[in-house]
Amino acid sequence: MRRCVKCKGQLKSVQAEDAIPVGEHEVTVTMPAKRCGACGEIYFEGKDLERAELAVASQLLNLGVATGAAFRFMRKALGLRAVDLAKLLDVDAVTISRWENDKVPVDRATLATLAAAASEKLDGRDATLARLRRLHEGKRPARALRVDVARAS
Repeated sequence: MRRCVKCKGQLKSVQAEDAIPVGEHEVTVTMPAKRCGACGEIYFEGKDLERAELAVASQLLNLGVATGAAFRFMRKALGLRAVDLAKLLDVDAVTISRWENDKVPVDRATLATLAAAASEKLDGRDATLARLRRLHEGKRPARALRVDVARAS
């Protein structure tokens, strides 16, 4: 987009802030944007908003936010439906609902797992989610396995 949708003014690349609500908290994120020189309207690209949500999701525990709302935010930032996450975590879908609605405290290991998955996705990786999917599939590997320590990561 080169022109403002509102006034057709010229857009310029800037760094702008956006507030992302997470339950009772509001996290302010600075990210690339386009600002109209005429009316001041600010536009964010979808990919930048997605990265901002992943960055917030990966940092929630570092910020000390370990609530049901934070858990829900992380799940959504990862693009997971509650029922799909329940399957990956081997818990009942009702458990996900109870966590997200603060009926019971969210399992800390699960929060850490989701934060790690968000951090990885931000870096273009998906090792944690891939491992959860393999565990969910229940496929057994061959009896003889080979590991190359020089290439292991």
